[in-house]
Amino acid sequence: MIRLSKRPLMIALFLSAACIGGCVTTGTTNGGKGAGGVVSAVKQAFEGTFTVDPYMEKNKPRTIAILPFVDVSKSQKGTEIVRRGFYNHFSSLPYKDMELFQVDLLLKKAGLSDPASLSGISPEKLKEILNVDAVVMGTISNFDKLFAGIYSQVSVGAEIRMIDTTGQFLWSGEHVVRIREGSLPTSPIGLISSIISAAMNIRDVQLLRACDDLFRDMVKTIPAIQ
Repeated sequence: MIRLSKRPLMIALFLSAACIGGCVTTGTTNGGKGAGGVVSAVKQAFEGTFTVDPYMEKNKPRTIAILPFVDVSKSQKGTEIVRRGFYNHFSSLPYKDMELFQVDLLLKKAGLSDPASLSGISPEKLKEILNVDAVVMGTISNFDKLFAGIYSQVSVGAEIRMIDTTGQFLWSGEHVVRIREGSLPTSPIGLISSIISAAMNIRDVQLLRACDDLFRDMVKTIPAIQ
């Protein structure tokens, strides 16, 4: 029988524990500010910028409505897709979020169908209309496709803000996701391959993929209620 020494095993376990302890990182990253200056390693995965106001640490809202987003992108076709993309990820957080159709219905009844007009409405008025503790507003900066034969790019970007219905800023996040395809060909076969790859990249499904990538980590920077 081969007997293993316990000493190397104990050393290995000690080194493993030290490595695990050393791999956990806290602090601010990518321009983001956590309440108290501390953010989790999960938030560090977000490649954009975010800000959490210290006020939110002790005053987290319970009910939240996601307002229609304002689209200032070149295409101006992402209003509902990007808003729905944010909502799909935000709904996984332990907040009581109002269904989008209900938000739109209440705003329509109040004569506020145009997303651009919402910027001039006071938070107190929005509370009166929607009966929520906070609202989320978004501006879509990118929802575009670029095709240049052997190269293509789709981009989806947005700036999202959350304020409570007293007017207090709570959180914001901003990011642009770009998916690129294509390369400089070195042969006729490479040329054909580059053109096909670039063309496949500008399908609508790639915009949906970029939208999903945009918000997957962004919503994790929002402090969750207990």
